[in-house]
Amino acid sequence: MHNLDPLKIVSNAINQIHKANPDLATIPIMINPFSPQHKTWQTFCYVNLTNTSCTSGTEPCTDLLQLWMNALVLYDPKWELGWSPAKQGTDKQMNIHFPNINSDYGDQDNAKEKIIQWANEKGYLVLSAYKNKGGVIINLVNPCHVNEIIDRGTVSIKDITFPLHAICVCQIKIQNPFELVITGMLLTEYEGLDNLILTWLQDNFQNKGQPTVTGLHSPTNEPNIIVFHMTTCIRKMADSYVGYIDLSRLNHAVGNPLLYRSL
Repeated sequence: MHNLDPLKIVSNAINQIHKANPDLATIPIMINPFSPQHKTWQTFCYVNLTNTSCTSGTEPCTDLLQLWMNALVLYDPKWELGWSPAKQGTDKQMNIHFPNINSDYGDQDNAKEKIIQWANEKGYLVLSAYKNKGGVIINLVNPCHVNEIIDRGTVSIKDITFPLHAICVCQIKIQNPFELVITGMLLTEYEGLDNLILTWLQDNFQNKGQPTVTGLHSPTNEPNIIVFHMTTCIRKMADSYVGYIDLSRLNHAVGNPLLYRSL
């Protein structure tokens, strides 16, 4: 949403949807800001199910949230809606990483301030910025600004003597409400490894005789990661799983599957 008060806009939309579709009013939801520190200085927000009897179970009721997602898309088709990480504070889609300004660069703090100054001069609103050994990361307000900088690839900043690479912070885009991630795959070395694991998961993890894994994809920016599409919550599956998937045919072992919250 390209507006500085998304909480108010989405709240109004929900009220209008309640009037037009009273059945949805029985599925209570709440609206949360993307960043609690800047509740009105943002361009999008989160919609969550409230912790009520209709959502209190061992498995999240994503089907109920999907009904609200469909209604919000119909309310304004220009809005971009999608699934986000369940854990608060782990959504990194608005972050930009400058890997050149790493621990070997020198004065990271000064460079970070130069990057913030450059962003402000360009009209890119910055929510926060921090440094680590791998570089400097800024968190922007507007997704259009993020895309603009990433598409550019490199940026020139005053008093920094060389162009800086600007890349996305590592985050796999979520395509389904339930997904299982297995990392460390050498897909280029073992042809068919992904489908072999898919078959193994379908055979070993079923619900009432039906496979809980329906498909897979490998993110283009993370070729050694496989994301499996699930029909149900896989928390117990990932938490209780021990040992290795036996891929003796390929003489290769795969470590424990991980949830997004663990990556």
